Amino acid sequence: MADSPSRTDTPSLSRELTDLVLELSVAVHKHAMYPPGHPALARVADGVLQRLARLFVDREQVAIGVARRQLIVEGVATDETHPVLRRLAESLHAHQLGAVSLLRGVKAGEVSAALRVLATEPDQGGAIGLGPPETRPSWPHIRLHPLTFDNLAIVSGPEGD
Repeated sequence: MADSPSRTDTPSLSRELTDLVLELSVAVHKHAMYPPGHPALARVADGVLQRLARLFVDREQVAIGVARRQLIVEGVATDETHPVLRRLAESLHAHQLGAVSLLRGVKAGEVSAALRVLATEPDQGGAIGLGPPETRPSWPHIRLHPLTFDNLAIVSGPEGD
């Protein structure tokens, strides 16, 4: 019987990155639930900013890749059975986004605006990643990267298969 990798062999996210993606997921969800200007929304945006501030002490950016049911952060995939993280992955994927980049220097207004955009259902406002580049929302320190297959190619292997 072959040895199967143990759970400890699987790379895991740092506590700080896990806290960030959890905070981000909750913030997007609350922006979908509450109307603009609701007091709870300022608090969730501040929570995301506080998590980012801790991470930006030793890095310039945080990049979050998007798969259908999980996120990829620093090359580590999140658990696709985790309901909160899966909800965020599915939401970003529905928007046809392949990645989200958060850059050092991000401001509260940028976070709030991005959360509001990400909380909009794609069938109501259109999938963000499908819009032309000039109409996609953008901010100085937050980038929403569309899911794209522009550089995808089918290549043959060394044996021509």
